Amino acid sequence: MVLPNHFLQHVQHLPGMDLPAFQHAHEQEERIFSVRVNSAKLAHVQHLQTPAKPIPWCPQGWYLSAKPSYTFDPLFHAGAYYVQEASSMFIHHILTQLALPKNSTAVDMCAAPGGKTTLLANYFSEGAVISNEVIKTRNSILVENCTKWGTPNMVATQNDPKHFAALPGLAQVLVVDAPCSGSGLFRKDANAVAEWSENNVALCSGRQQRILADCLPCLQTDGYLIYATCSYSFQENEDIVNWLCSTQNCTSVNIPFPEEWGIVRTQINQAIGYRFYPNQVGGEGFFVAVLQYHGGTLFSGGKATTLANVSATEMHNINASILTTHQTVLKFNEQFLACNTAVASIHAVLVGTLYVKKLGISLGSCKHQQFLPEHDAAVSTLTIQLPSVELSTEQAIGYLQKLNPDLPPCDNGWVRVLYQNIGLGWIKKMNNRYNNYYPVNWRILKQ
Repeated sequence: MVLPNHFLQHVQHLPGMDLPAFQHAHEQEERIFSVRVNSAKLAHVQHLQTPAKPIPWCPQGWYLSAKPSYTFDPLFHAGAYYVQEASSMFIHHILTQLALPKNSTAVDMCAAPGGKTTLLANYFSEGAVISNEVIKTRNSILVENCTKWGTPNMVATQNDPKHFAALPGLAQVLVVDAPCSGSGLFRKDANAVAEWSENNVALCSGRQQRILADCLPCLQTDGYLIYATCSYSFQENEDIVNWLCSTQNCTSVNIPFPEEWGIVRTQINQAIGYRFYPNQVGGEGFFVAVLQYHGGTLFSGGKATTLANVSATEMHNINASILTTHQTVLKFNEQFLACNTAVASIHAVLVGTLYVKKLGISLGSCKHQQFLPEHDAAVSTLTIQLPSVELSTEQAIGYLQKLNPDLPPCDNGWVRVLYQNIGLGWIKKMNNRYNNYYPVNWRILKQ
C-alpha cells in the first residue's frame, strides 16, 4: 500500500507520529489478527489451532500468529469469541482503571457490529448494556452478534442518538465510537485510501459533534464518556475532546498504562487522548479519550410501557420446559424474555421510549400449550434443561450449513445442539428424522 502525499502531509505532524515507520507499516502485507474470548462461554483460545499470545490491556484478548478460518470454526458461530482489533480492546483497561461497579448501566451509542458491546457485556456482567445502531442493515448485524454472545444483560435498540435525551441520567458509562473518516483502518481496507479526503474529515467532525451533543444527556452526573474513532485526524480526535471540555461540561480523565505498551498519550489544551499507531502497537489505528460529564442528572425513569404479566401457569411451563437458571422472565409480543435484574429494572422505560430490537434472551413462545424455543435460548449462557447432543467438528459444520448430517442418537422432541459443550442451536427429532432449526440467514454458504 502506497499512502498518497496529501494524506501523509495531513498526518506528518500528529502527536507521536514517526512518519517513515508509519509508512513502512502500511507497506507490509502481513497484519496481526486478534480475537477476544467470551469469558461467559470459554476460558482460552486453544481451539483456534494457531499459536496465540495475550494482549496486555485486555485479559480476554489474544494476538494470533495467523488468520484462522473463522467461517468453518463452529465456536465462532457459537459466540465463544469475537474477532476484534486489539487497539479497540483498550476499552477494557479503561473500565478497569475507572473501577466502575459490575452492575453499572452502559450505553454503546454507535454499536454495530458489536465488538465494544460484547466487551461491555462481559465487563458489566451484573449490569445492563444498551447497544444502539440507527442504520437498519447494520442493526441486524448487531442483533446477530448480541444473540450469539448470549448474555442476558444486553438490550439492542435502533434509534437516532437524540432519542436517548428522553432518558436523562440513564447510564454511568456512555461509549461513542463515532463514525469517522476511517484512516486508522487503511491496512484492512485499501479502498478507504482512495475515498479519504480532508473534506470528509471535516464532515465527520461535524457529525461527531452532533451525535455527542444529542446523546450526552443520557449520561448521569459524573458519569464517564468514552469517545473513540478509527481515524488519525486531529480534527476528529483532540479537537473533539477540547470541544467537549469547553462547551459540553466535560473534563478529561487520565488513564495510566505501562510505557512498554507503545500507546501514545497526547494532551492538547484540555484534551487528553490515547493514540494507537500500527508501527508501535500490535493493532490498527485508533484514538480513544475518557471524559467525566458534569452536566447530567440522576436517572428518575422515563416513559414506561406496560408489558404483559407472566402468569404462574406460564412460569411453571417455562421452568418445566426450558429454563433452570434463575432469571427474571418478561412477556413481550407473545415472546418470553429472560433478563438479569439490571435489565429488568429498566425494561419498561426502555420499551416505552426506544425502538427495542432485542431485550435479554428470547426463550420462546407458548402455542397450543406447547413451548416453542427460540434460537436465542440455544446459544445463550443460561442453563437450559432440554435434552442436548454433542457434535463433532464435521457434524457441527454440516448443521451450520443447514444440512442434515448424521447425528448421534438423541431423544424425540426439541434437542439443543452443542459443540465443545457450547450451544449452536436447535433440532427437533421425530423418530427417524429431524428438522434443523438453525436460522437460515446465518447459515454457512461456503462449501
